[in-house]
Amino acid sequence: RYLLFITVLFTGFKNLRNELIYRVAARNYERINQLLNNPKYSMADGISMALLNDYLSEGVRGEDIKEANNAIHSFVYGLRRLTGAYGTTLLRWIPKFRDLDSFEKSLTMFYPIRANERRRRAIRTFIRWVSHETNLPVALGLLFRGAYRRYTMIADIYSTMVTIRSGAFLISTNDNTLRVINKIVAGRDSGVTIKVYEVKGIVRTVGRLSNDPIIYERGAFRIGHDYCSKLKCSECPINRVCMKFTWVNIK
Repeated sequence: RYLLFITVLFTGFKNLRNELIYRVAARNYERINQLLNNPKYSMADGISMALLNDYLSEGVRGEDIKEANNAIHSFVYGLRRLTGAYGTTLLRWIPKFRDLDSFEKSLTMFYPIRANERRRRAIRTFIRWVSHETNLPVALGLLFRGAYRRYTMIADIYSTMVTIRSGAFLISTNDNTLRVINKIVAGRDSGVTIKVYEVKGIVRTVGRLSNDPIIYERGAFRIGHDYCSKLKCSECPINRVCMKFTWVNIK
C-alpha cells in the first residue's frame, strides 16, 4: 500500500518515471520502514538522500534531478510528520477522515508548500483510489458516510470531451450551459473549439448529479480515451444515447 501511495502521489511531479520510482521504493523498503519506526529528522534526511541517490543511479539527468529531489524529499518528510507529529501510520490515518475537503488538504503534506494543478490532480487520483469500494477502500470513514459523492472531479480533457460531445452537460441548467449549447449549434458547419477550463464547472456539476462522480469520471475518461478522441462512435458503449457533437474540439 505504501508503494501504491508513493506511485500515485509522485504523479504530481513532472518527468518522473513511475516504474522507476516503484522499483526504488521497493529496493529501499527497509529504510522506509525504519523511518516509520523511528521518525527522527536525522533519519529522514539520510533516507531521503539514499532514495535520491538510488533514483539517480538509474541514469536520470538534467531537469529530472530537481523534480526527483522535490518528490522524494517531500514524501519522506511527509511520512516523518505523519509518524512523528501525528503518531500514526498511513493505514490508521486514512480511515479517520470523515470529511473529503479536510482529507484533500491534509494530503498536501506530501508536497512542497506551493501547490499546482498537477499536484491537485495527483491528490484527487489518490482520493479516488482509497475512498471508493471499487478500488482500494481504506478510507472507511469517507466510504461509510458516502463522502465520495462529494468528490470534485479533475475534469481532464477526456472526461470533458465525453461530457460535452455526448450532450450529458445539458443536465446542468445554468447560463454557462446555455452559452455552450448555443456555441455548439452555431458552429455545426465550421466546427467549434471549447477549452477545458471554460466548462470545468459544468463537467464537475454533471459528475455530482450522477450521484457517483468517481464512477462517472472513471467511465468518462475510459470512453474519452478509447473511443471519443478517436471518433470510434460505432464501437462506443454509449453510442445509442450520445448526441454526437463530434464537431466540437476540446483543448
